[in-house]
Formats: sequence, structure tokens, C-alpha cells
Amino acid sequence: MFSVKKFKCLLAEKGLTVKALSSECGVSETAISQILNHGQRPKLVTIGKFAKALGVPAAELLIDE
Repeated sequence: MFSVKKFKCLLAEKGLTVKALSSECGVSETAISQILNHGQRPKLVTIGKFAKALGVPAAELLIDE
């Protein structure tokens, strides 16, 4: 399952805004906002795009259970 908490932490660590991430990975600002603020679950393809833009393995954006 996608970890919004880890996602927010990585965005802060990398100093990326929603707008910058959107430009970097090709996912709309609206979609990113829905994920960050409203619990929308991203597709695996989108998680991969986020991971690439953040420079981390996709698994780092998932919750360990």
C-alpha cells in the first residue's frame, strides 16, 4: 500500500513542490493533491513515476507490513 507519509517526507527532503513534482513526472498537480490530501490511491505506474522523480526505489513509497 502507498505511504502518503513517506511520500510527503521525501518531497520535503528533496525540496520539491507539487508543481515541480508534476513537471518532473508528468502527473497533474490535481492528481498529486488528491493523493496528498484526500487519500486517493495512486496506480503502480504513478508510484513508479514518483519514485523516479524523487530518485528512490518505488518500494520506498510503500508501507512495510
